[in-house]
Amino acid sequence: DRLLAALKRDNAEMACAASNGRTHPVFGLWPVALAGELRRAMEEEDMRKIDRWTARYNLIEVDFSALPFDPFFNINDTDNLAEAERLLADGERGAA
Repeated sequence: DRLLAALKRDNAEMACAASNGRTHPVFGLWPVALAGELRRAMEEEDMRKIDRWTARYNLIEVDFSALPFDPFFNINDTDNLAEAERLLADGERGAA
């Protein structure tokens, strides 16, 4: 709902999530009409970074508060996994 509302409010072509000062273009709303353009960029330009592609368009970033934790937290290594487990445990304690 927040992405769609921002898209309409700002008359943007795309809306994507943002948190902790980072944009998350994979989590967004894009027009289906651009599917062919995305495919062309990937195949003909060897485009692999989605944020480079979305930068071509009128993009609105929608802030998703990082409190109590970043909703787009990535688990890429054992340290990240340990942090995720800590966040989960903290959340379970808070819900009890």
